[in-house]
Amino acid sequence: MKTSPLTYRSVNIKNSRLFFNPCHQTLYSLEENCTFCKIIKGEESSGFLYQDESLVVFKDIRPHAPVHVLIVTREHIRSPNDLKDKDKDIVLKMIVKAKEMAKEHSVTASGYGLVFDVERGGGQIIFHLHLHLLGGW
Repeated sequence: MKTSPLTYRSVNIKNSRLFFNPCHQTLYSLEENCTFCKIIKGEESSGFLYQDESLVVFKDIRPHAPVHVLIVTREHIRSPNDLKDKDKDIVLKMIVKAKEMAKEHSVTASGYGLVFDVERGGGQIIFHLHLHLLGGW
């Protein structure tokens, strides 16, 4: 099996805590080691606030705001940098779902932020496409 020359940190969730593990990532195991893929498959616990055939929504376990939810694609897309033309609809769906969740959490009037972290330098820790909804201050 080929391995990637890049080293990254894997993230594990246990007892509502994040654990960072340095490791050498293989090219073929991104999905099987992805924390969000494990949550989507039910291997890690997280109460879904919403789910359909293409998205799941759940609360961030380390919230940075009174309202901090994650809108996550079911399909494993590593980063916004890996988006293709075919992914335009899912990105729009993520943004529309974030707007709906903001309304559900009563933060539309006060305002909220939507954030895609892109790559390690942009704050991305879990390499699976997701959108942060932050509000409620």
